Amino acid sequence: MTPLNLQKALVENLQDLFDGFVDLKQDCAAGKMKVYENSAPIQMDNQNEDDIYPYVVVRLTGGEVPEDYDTRPTANVVVLIAYYDPDLSNDGNKYVMTAIHRIIERFRKNSLLANIYNQTGNIEWTMSDEDTYPYFFGGLQMTFTLPKIERECDYC
Repeated sequence: MTPLNLQKALVENLQDLFDGFVDLKQDCAAGKMKVYENSAPIQMDNQNEDDIYPYVVVRLTGGEVPEDYDTRPTANVVVLIAYYDPDLSNDGNKYVMTAIHRIIERFRKNSLLANIYNQTGNIEWTMSDEDTYPYFFGGLQMTFTLPKIERECDYC
């Protein structure tokens, strides 16, 4: 199982987690939360913001394979959340924070992912500190343990 398998499993898990996730505003027509690997698609001139937003991006940022064969390798993952809301109330950050909380809650209740990976350590989250209206951003960083790589030769 490679880190790419972890990324794919997390994308699938977040798609399920956000299935039916509704916007906080009754009058806003935010589309279904989309979940992408690595980056969101590039927006073309003929596309509406609703074609891409809201979205989540799952990105691998690094990892560690310890020298000790008894310790499991780890992979670091960043989850980015983006939301578009042209409403003049300028509070799309509430949607982003609700999405971040939903992810944190999911992994605090059950740290196991796909019966293989285990979320371990702190979950760090952040919100954009710049005024990017009508676009709102936030994210979180998590670490997962990966299956151990078994040594084939005891004398190698």
